[in-house]
Amino acid sequence: MPLLRARLAADGLVVLRGLTARSVRYSPGAQVLTVEAYDRTGAAVVIEREHRAEVPGALAALAAAATDGMSLQVAGFALVRGGTVCVDPVAVRTPVGTFVLDLADDAADERVGPVGGPYDGGVCRAVFEVLAEVAHVGLDAMTAARRQRLGDASAALRAAGFATAAGDVADVAAAGRPEAWLRAATLIVALEETEWGGLPS
Repeated sequence: MPLLRARLAADGLVVLRGLTARSVRYSPGAQVLTVEAYDRTGAAVVIEREHRAEVPGALAALAAAATDGMSLQVAGFALVRGGTVCVDPVAVRTPVGTFVLDLADDAADERVGPVGGPYDGGVCRAVFEVLAEVAHVGLDAMTAARRQRLGDASAALRAAGFATAAGDVADVAAAGRPEAWLRAATLIVALEETEWGGLPS
């Protein structure tokens, strides 16, 4: 016999219909998958699920369900954040089928990235060291070896899920402009501060 009546256990649970997925992104540091969607009126809806060790396949299931342009129905717990409806999903229905996230198996999905443990920020720290070295010797003294290191750093960021930062670092390698370096360094520091508590001093 359940300890709580269904209407109490499901307090705050909503079902949103007529949604369309616009974009899917994964934050390795926070281990959160975010789906940006919109309803029939064009209003934004954010579907956000955090990795939980007891349900390791949930993020992969959500990523598989919410591909770009897919029509969605979502059941989950909703709140309003900054004027936008945000949903912690329990289940997602698409033309392909119904995905009950808490019952998903633990099959890996490369679109989601690693979910076994928190990302330690090593990639961002390594990239920042390369950017600091480039600033120390001067952008005008960019050698082929340093361009290669920046290229490797950009690839590592992209593999970790940081596409914007990867593009900024690639711009530094390609053009060597001060504004490109400043944009890349600022973003790397911001990522480190928000995800892992700051770069070493």
